[in-house]
Amino acid sequence: MELPPLAGADHECEACALRYRDITPALAVAMIREAPAAYRAAFAGVPDAVVRRRPDPATWSMVEYLCHVRDVAVVFVERIELARAEDHPTFPPLGNDDGAMRLAELIESLGDDDWARTASRRPGEERDVRWMVRQAAHECRHHLADIERVQLAAG
Repeated sequence: MELPPLAGADHECEACALRYRDITPALAVAMIREAPAAYRAAFAGVPDAVVRRRPDPATWSMVEYLCHVRDVAVVFVERIELARAEDHPTFPPLGNDDGAMRLAELIESLGDDDWARTASRRPGEERDVRWMVRQAAHECRHHLADIERVQLAAG
């Protein structure tokens, strides 16, 4: 798959009239902080069938766009942290399946000693890597079933 070129430092988006040179760090922070509420408002009251429907084969559904924005935020956290930590690092392109593929590659790279390592979200919630991997796999399967159920209900 050929990657599209990255937007230039002086990019001007015709579709939304945003000019990169006008986005100060403070404005960027404000725009990003306001995004979750704006997306919630955009989805409020919209029937699930509409949220998930692609208007045409070449256009994502509302939820696909939302997921893409979420993935972009996560990936740019990683990219910015990498740029702060290393001199001129290289990061992989963001693909639609980026998160799932990266997670699968990470799991494949785990060594025998990695599986018992633990982490906590909150006190009393310590989990080992084996649980995290199982939970991630469960989320993938469980929510696919949710999506299929929604599709059947809409059809």
